[in-house]
Amino acid sequence: MAGKINVLVIEDSEDDTLLLLHEIRNGGYDPEYIRVETAVDMSRALSEREWDVILADHRMPHFNSIEALALLKESGKDIPFIIVSGIIGEDAAVTAMKAGAVDYIRKQNLTRLAPAIERETADAEERRRHRIAEMMLDQERAFTSSIIESLSDGFSMIDMAGVQILVNSSLCSMIGYAREELIGIGPPHPNWPEEEMEQITRAFKENLAGEIGDYELVFKKKDGRRFPVIVSTSAVRDEKGSIIRYFAVIKDITERKRKEQMLVRSEARYHAVVEDTPLLICRILPDCTITL
Repeated sequence: MAGKINVLVIEDSEDDTLLLLHEIRNGGYDPEYIRVETAVDMSRALSEREWDVILADHRMPHFNSIEALALLKESGKDIPFIIVSGIIGEDAAVTAMKAGAVDYIRKQNLTRLAPAIERETADAEERRRHRIAEMMLDQERAFTSSIIESLSDGFSMIDMAGVQILVNSSLCSMIGYAREELIGIGPPHPNWPEEEMEQITRAFKENLAGEIGDYELVFKKKDGRRFPVIVSTSAVRDEKGSIIRYFAVIKDITERKRKEQMLVRSEARYHAVVEDTPLLICRILPDCTITL
């Protein structure tokens, strides 16, 4: 890939540097460069700007490639480091490659330089894109986790084997179990009452078959108390549309059930009063006649 390229040259010879630049230009690049030959100058160069590639002589009067590699590692920057040296033994080359150099080229064979730069800068760009993608994915996961954790209702992520892989604090509070008592568990899950096992298992199997929906079930707290819930399930699919896991939002409907029961009792009392009203009137007014 030709074009502008920023090159940090670690070299004590100006003439050798010019030869490197000549080969880089022959490869179609337009290099901007700085030549350094000490650790101090290299550190300054790394801090002051970004570099596409580092070309380093193996041995100089006051500096060498292994020390330069250590400085690069300390900086935390991912820059292709290519050793270009007139004299380098096999053991030294192996040591340099283990220390982080991506290639070494003899000054007697500089025709390899431009292709090596093209290859290594392309690999570095791919690594950069991968890091950005990973960072964005981590941010997305963190954002999603914060939303899940902020839900007032319970939340559970379950894999295709039925094992819980994620729960939120609301679910833990709802059923009285610690997070570590729920992750990696199931089926059955600790909050499934024995007497409700058949109904819950049926709903669970419907989920695995892709029949996603709402279920009114009874769950069990850690202390044994039962309580009614609405479980709303949704599927997580891969790029081919296949279900790879599903999640459930669990709502405690104890209060709703209590109000429903109060309403039923109130309506029953109302109907009883209506039915008994004629008799009450007759008791109050003994001479009255009521026709039904």
